[in-house]
Amino acid sequence: MLHAAAQLLAVLGAIICSHSTYAQKQAYPVKPIRMIVAFAPGGGTDSMARVIAGKMSEMLGQPVVVDNRAGAGGTIGTELALRAPPDGYTLYMPTNSYAVNASFYKLPYDSLTAIAPISTTAKSAYLMVIHPAVPASSLAALLQLASSRPGTLNYGSTGQGAISHLAAELLKLMAQIDLTHVPYKGTSQVLTDLVAGQIQFTVGAIPPTLPHVRSGRLRALAVTTAARSRLIPDLPTASEAGVPGYEVVSWYAMAGPANLPQPIVTRLNDIVRQIVAMPEVKMRFENEGADAVSSTPEDLRTLIGTDIARWAKVAKAMKPGS
Repeated sequence: MLHAAAQLLAVLGAIICSHSTYAQKQAYPVKPIRMIVAFAPGGGTDSMARVIAGKMSEMLGQPVVVDNRAGAGGTIGTELALRAPPDGYTLYMPTNSYAVNASFYKLPYDSLTAIAPISTTAKSAYLMVIHPAVPASSLAALLQLASSRPGTLNYGSTGQGAISHLAAELLKLMAQIDLTHVPYKGTSQVLTDLVAGQIQFTVGAIPPTLPHVRSGRLRALAVTTAARSRLIPDLPTASEAGVPGYEVVSWYAMAGPANLPQPIVTRLNDIVRQIVAMPEVKMRFENEGADAVSSTPEDLRTLIGTDIARWAKVAKAMKPGS
């Protein structure tokens, strides 16, 4: 009888433990969630994060609070997020800068293994644009011009190591041309000098650049994504226009620290999928020049790895000070 009682207690204990674990999984979240954005308030990443955080708060029944931790190209906020306990109460909004930083900063974490991908939230293209005085009506013509006059065409970027810088360096590498880099402190300065003819070329984000194209102050040559942009369907991709295989995607995502429990990853992935499918969210993101898109965690991990490899190749090929 004692043996039977012990067996019964063991079975009951297992049932209670299992029920408790199940209840804990079902209960998540039971307190506010912090969503770290590694950039200052007011930018595209911050804007999108706040839209997602608001919807998540409604769907999860707990506050989701955006915490801006800018600095060092995004590495300060990233390190804070990736060193947090993997319990689902600290989330992180990585962008393609996360992959870039793996090659341009000495990081205290491994960019491939320190992160638990959840889903992409948005993707967008960049525009390749020139001043109208440049005698080139297409990307192929610009490449031919650059080949005939190496180093004489200047391109502007938003700073050393910025996507606008690296996208142009990737173009130089793949097209075997030589352009001179002129770094600025922000997009508005780049566009001001490009419109004025002080520089000849840039790779710019769609929202601030497209109005200058539509007004005729700049000439668009291509978009940087593998497929054409819904916002400018008549504009070819760089791959179509003269540089086969060229692709630079601006992406935004949601992730957590490594070892985030799979049930939490699955639940958050489902939440993100629902949010980015909402018409009002799609419209808000379109105003930022982006398409609201979700993915599997595995596809996001592949995207991160592919981008890390791409920018490592560019970093290796760049001349010192370029």
